[in-house]
Amino acid sequence: NTPVGTVSGTITNADGSAATGITVTLDDGDAATTDPTAVTDGSGNYSFTNVPTGDYTIVQTLPANTTVVDGDTSDDGDTVANTDTTDGSIPVTVTAGETDTDNNFENTPVGTVSGTITNADGSAATGITVTLDDGDAATTDPTAVTDGSGNYSFTNVPTGDYTIVQTLPANTTVVDGDTSDD
Repeated sequence: NTPVGTVSGTITNADGSAATGITVTLDDGDAATTDPTAVTDGSGNYSFTNVPTGDYTIVQTLPANTTVVDGDTSDDGDTVANTDTTDGSIPVTVTAGETDTDNNFENTPVGTVSGTITNADGSAATGITVTLDDGDAATTDPTAVTDGSGNYSFTNVPTGDYTIVQTLPANTTVVDGDTSDD
């Protein structure tokens, strides 16, 4: 008889709702074996039963345009620390008879904010610093600098409301606007 245990957790969205239909893999680190997978249920839960003792990595298949925070919220004797809590994976150690719970992921949908800054004559405004302001003075807002075509872009932007602010060069006025229906 091979000693076994159970591994489980929950995947939620940033708003606390269940992330359903997400594939999770229990990777044993051996490329020659086929790793078991599970799919989150209507409550965002997943589970692996009859798992032989040993070290594994739980890997979430991230949906497109999503960032993740992951972690094992139970002190259950895992031998490998979860040193990267944003990579969609959690190391676990399964011992005989153990039920290793609380291996949880929180997904945040993200998008891209981009635009173009031009001069009055239509030429590209290059080297302009643009800030994506989330309205929270306690956070550091990301910045971008326009490229040779006057373009700027912010990727992996969590859903929410933002204000785009450009740092104006001296002796400059601006006309701004959002030209897309988004």
